[in-house]
Amino acid sequence: MTTSTEALEAYQSGKVLDCDPGVYAATVAEVETVSGEFGEQLRFTFTLDGDPDAEPWAWASRKLGTQTKLWRWATALMGRPPTIGERLAPRDLVGLRCQVVIGAKKTKDGSEILGVTDLLAPKRAKVPGVPHPLTSAPAPTPAPVELADVCFCGSQVAAYSPTGAPLCERHAAELAD
Repeated sequence: MTTSTEALEAYQSGKVLDCDPGVYAATVAEVETVSGEFGEQLRFTFTLDGDPDAEPWAWASRKLGTQTKLWRWATALMGRPPTIGERLAPRDLVGLRCQVVIGAKKTKDGSEILGVTDLLAPKRAKVPGVPHPLTSAPAPTPAPVELADVCFCGSQVAAYSPTGAPLCERHAAELAD
């Protein structure tokens, strides 16, 4: 027989995410070491730019091997992969920008909840003033050079030199010789 002191009450762990599945701009709010089902884990908590009240979170192992989730996430957050032998304190990741992917996740009992399924590098801002080569306007055509109607000697122009200089009959003949 179960007594009231032995009975356990079910409750919602953490805050339920009230958002649509998708990719959200975010900041790492906290990284803490916790003991989990698979040993020590890092629990990342994020703040979403568009919903500061939401606090999605995700787990990663404390292993920083080149094939681990933590390696991918650290690379996305730092903008570069860790160098082999580099030591990284989890607190160094707090405050860094990223994008979190929120989607359906299965719980142990088989139900689905919304949660962080991945972490991506933040979107990079476009550099202002640098036109994209495919969308930039073609270079303007220079205005046509206005041709003078008098030779440098003051006489009426009879022809123009190959460079466009105005020449009278006499100077044009000298140029032809």
